[in-house]
Amino acid sequence: MKDSNLFQKETLDEIKGTRSELVKVLSKEITEIREEIREIRTPLINTDNMYTGKSWHLKIQNKD
Repeated sequence: MKDSNLFQKETLDEIKGTRSELVKVLSKEITEIREEIREIRTPLINTDNMYTGKSWHLKIQNKD
C-alpha cells in the first residue's frame, strides 16, 4: 500500500512540474502574440486617426 501512495505522489509531482513548465511556455507565447498585435494595431490606429480625426483608446491588458 505504501508503494502505491509513493507512486501516486511521484506522479502528482511530475504532473505539477509539467503543468508549471507549460504555464511558463504559454505565458511567453501569449506575451509574444500581444506584442505582435500591438505592432499591427499601432499603424492602423495612427492611419485611422489621420483620416477621421478621432482618437481611439485600445486597451491591451498585460498580465505578465
